[in-house]
Amino acid sequence: MRGEDPPEARVRELLHLSLTRWLALMPDFKDRMSMRTGLEVRVPFCDHRLVACPWNVPWRFKAPGGLVKGLLCDAMAGAVPEEVLRRRKTSFPVDAHPGYESALREELRAEPADPGSPLAPLVDRRALESLLRRGAPPRGVWRTADTFATLLQIAAWLRVYRVGLL
Repeated sequence: MRGEDPPEARVRELLHLSLTRWLALMPDFKDRMSMRTGLEVRVPFCDHRLVACPWNVPWRFKAPGGLVKGLLCDAMAGAVPEEVLRRRKTSFPVDAHPGYESALREELRAEPADPGSPLAPLVDRRALESLLRRGAPPRGVWRTADTFATLLQIAAWLRVYRVGLL
């Protein structure tokens, strides 16, 4: 947007990518998971009007004090129980099977050791090893399995499309 400082413009760009790429997949995930169990699920915060309304609000107001979705939390205060309103944000689950994370961990453990790994130059090897040992992403909102899956998907994408780094 004209007049935005570069960091604010970058946040807007990343938010746009999140809304048009990742979030676009969420209703499909939700539908498949809920239909599988016969559960009716609503996603009230995916309403296009609710997303469009704060689009031009600067990030510092959307996330006051660094609180993700802080504007939404402040707006819903008194209407939503406090323990729900202020709970830690988590990602949408990739899979709930207990062996899934373990399988991803083993596959990811082999990735940086591979001399032809396209992921190796992109990650901090010590941080990755720490993540593989520790299990939870630092200060993140993603579940560990989501982080592992994303890193492996990036590696697969780089291989399939033969993307090279300069």
